[in-house]
Amino acid sequence: MSDSKDLIVKTAFNLFISKSYNEVTMQDIVKATGLSKGGFYHYFSSKEKVFEEVVNVFIQRTKVEELAAFSEGTLKEFYSAYIDVLEKRIMKYREESGASKEVLKANHYALVFDAIKLLDGFKERQTQIHEEELELWKTVIAKAKASGEIATPLTDEQMAKLFLFQNYGIGVYYFSRSQADEALEQMKEQFQAIYKSISKD
Repeated sequence: MSDSKDLIVKTAFNLFISKSYNEVTMQDIVKATGLSKGGFYHYFSSKEKVFEEVVNVFIQRTKVEELAAFSEGTLKEFYSAYIDVLEKRIMKYREESGASKEVLKANHYALVFDAIKLLDGFKERQTQIHEEELELWKTVIAKAKASGEIATPLTDEQMAKLFLFQNYGIGVYYFSRSQADEALEQMKEQFQAIYKSISKD
């Protein structure tokens, strides 16, 4: 990616995540980059095109590759790493955008919902990422059962969904109440509670 295109994408992300897709205009993005209109339109012909690139670069970053390195450890190590990856990603977004945690977390979900509505294939790509995450959780849980770390009558998939859906459910719950800052703490508590109920320690 060229320096100018990279500048446009980062600037647009900062605006979208600090406000919302609908609140940001093409003029806002051009002005914030400091580029001439000609220089800007050389790379993007519309706000929709800029948004698509922002989604590809920032919003659709997958956790799967980051988490795969932790799948060889215990379930406790894995779910701790899962939360840590989320926390670091939120902090990175915050540093890049300058937005508060509340605005950042809330607008992240808003942008994902906008992407589902506006971008062809986004929903399918997100579904694939979620399925890959689910498979990773299932693998870790199966290993935890086999090693005697945990004991539960639930299937590997049921346990995997119990953990994984905490992320989605808690995120949306606190997003809808403008209490995004509490989401990660609540997720930590829920993960710990689930693990305590099945751990053999």
